Amino acid sequence: CDNLLENIVKGKWVVRNKTLEGEIDNVYKRYWLERGIQSKWTREDGKCGYDKYKCVCGYDKINGSTWPKVGSWCDRHGDEPCCDNYMDGACRTANQDTCNCPKCIDTRKYVVAEAATWKSTGLCNWTNFIGDTACDTIENSQFNKIQFVGDSFMRNMFIGLMMLLSNDPNQGAWSIYTTAEQKERCHGVEFFFWDNCRGIIADVNQLPHYTKLCRYRTPKFSLSIEEEHRIKESGKLLGLVRNQLGKSGTLFVIGVGLHMGLNPTLTIESYLSPAVEVIEQHYSNSNATKWPKLVFVHPMPANLLKPTQNARSQGNDILNEFCAELNKYCKEHGIHVMDFRKVAQFTQSFDGSHYGLSVNLMKNQILLNFISSFRR
Repeated sequence: CDNLLENIVKGKWVVRNKTLEGEIDNVYKRYWLERGIQSKWTREDGKCGYDKYKCVCGYDKINGSTWPKVGSWCDRHGDEPCCDNYMDGACRTANQDTCNCPKCIDTRKYVVAEAATWKSTGLCNWTNFIGDTACDTIENSQFNKIQFVGDSFMRNMFIGLMMLLSNDPNQGAWSIYTTAEQKERCHGVEFFFWDNCRGIIADVNQLPHYTKLCRYRTPKFSLSIEEEHRIKESGKLLGLVRNQLGKSGTLFVIGVGLHMGLNPTLTIESYLSPAVEVIEQHYSNSNATKWPKLVFVHPMPANLLKPTQNARSQGNDILNEFCAELNKYCKEHGIHVMDFRKVAQFTQSFDGSHYGLSVNLMKNQILLNFISSFRR
């Protein structure tokens, strides 16, 4: 299949169960209430956008909340579902001009991914992997060591992969170190919500069922994550790559950028390029296959709950510019790129930046389909 990574992300989420969508939507609302995130979706005056805070009732945030202010949007079930300007607009009746313009937001497009199925419209057929078949795919590939490196988006993706390999989206990412308190919080849809679920697992060998993970035996591959996201930590990636130079079978799945200000020059020159140059210099006088392999994962898009204070500096306009420059660099150096923006684009986000269970499971389906193209 040509252009697998481009074609598999062409599609949309199709809701399979409206009742379930409402139930999971309520899970999100309970989280917002507990975290102090303003969850009143609309304003009484019909204004909308990141600059139009949710309340017009004398306060802009829930009393006592430390959560930043967030914007207001239109009622997707109402007569005016479309915001005509995502920064400072008004809710309008649905038509081509108010729903599909470059700065318009059509709230009817947004779904709860946990109640939906991803339907690709691209030219490639892809496989939906479950626990044992996911193990088989990795073990039959050229890779025996997969190292995630990066920020919270990568951490969530890694947690999703643990769930997928365990064939358990509820508690499949619990580790041998998971506490009773964490088990109360960290399960299913809510696993990705809470601060104390972060860092719950860093290596596949920390799974309590590790020795029975792959068809009731120990996996024949290693899989771990190294969290880093700031330029001052760039030496970690360089050190990890140096340690794997010339060793066949290693795949680095790298995702950074948001905490580097979505500055492509800084990200490339200070973070990616040193590691890439080490590999290229190692093979400068050789035609042998280069190891390790690198994959770059773009940051996730801003969602409607993105705090107003970050809507410009981390918004989708600047993200698109960042991704365009990284695409150019990666193409020049033979680095594959995973771009999950379309997978997350019209789904629910629990905090405006991060996405939950189904989006992260789908990201790993894409990763596994990519890995399956590197058969031994």
